[in-house]
Amino acid sequence: TRHAAVLVRGPNAPRLSHTDGGHPYPDVSAPMTHPVLRSARLALRPTVPDDAAALQDLFADEETTRYWAHGPLADLDAGKAWIETRLKARADGTLIDWIAFDDDALIGIAFLSALSLENLRGEVGYAVHRDRRGKGYGTELIECVLTHAISTLGLHRIEADVDPRNTPSIRLLERQGFVTEGHLRDRWRATGEVQDSALLGLLAPEWTPGMLT
Repeated sequence: TRHAAVLVRGPNAPRLSHTDGGHPYPDVSAPMTHPVLRSARLALRPTVPDDAAALQDLFADEETTRYWAHGPLADLDAGKAWIETRLKARADGTLIDWIAFDDDALIGIAFLSALSLENLRGEVGYAVHRDRRGKGYGTELIECVLTHAISTLGLHRIEADVDPRNTPSIRLLERQGFVTEGHLRDRWRATGEVQDSALLGLLAPEWTPGMLT
C-alpha cells in the first residue's frame, strides 16, 4: 500500500488534554512489540479509537493527503473508519502504528506496515500535521520508528513508497540512508489522479542513529 511520507503546513496545531508526565496517553496496555517511543521532544504511543478526532484533523485537507492513497477525511466517522482499518491490520500482525505528541500538541503519526518478521522486513510511513512543518519533527518521527524497527524488532530491511514529486520526504529518507531502488509508473489512482511510486530501501547495516538520546 502507499505509505507516502508527508510534510504539511499551516498556522495552528490542535491542543489536546494530557497525562503521563505531560504526554497524551490513554489507559491502554500496549504489547511489548508496540511500546511507547520517546525522543527529545516527542512521545509516540499506539493509536486508539479515541484518536479519531485528532486523526480526522490531521488528514482533513487536500494538501496533507495529496501524496496518500486516500483523500481528505471529511468527518469524525471517516476518522473512526480509518482507525478501524489500522486496528485490523495491527491485529493481523502487519502494522505497528503510533500517534505522536510534543507535550499536548498533536504532531502526526508514524508506522511500520507490510511487516514480515520472517523476512525481517517492513515499510515505514509518517505524516506531520500541517501546522508543525519545518521544525524537524519528520526526522524525529522516522528516527524513532527506525530505532524500534532495527534495534528492537531486528528488521534488516525497511522500505518506503513515496510519490516522486514529494521531494522533501525523499530527501528526509535519503538523509537516513535510504536509497531509491525503483520507479513504478501509474501505480496509484488516488486523490483524483494517477500517481507514480518511488520505491526506497534501507538495510540495517547502512543506518546509524542520529537524533535520539
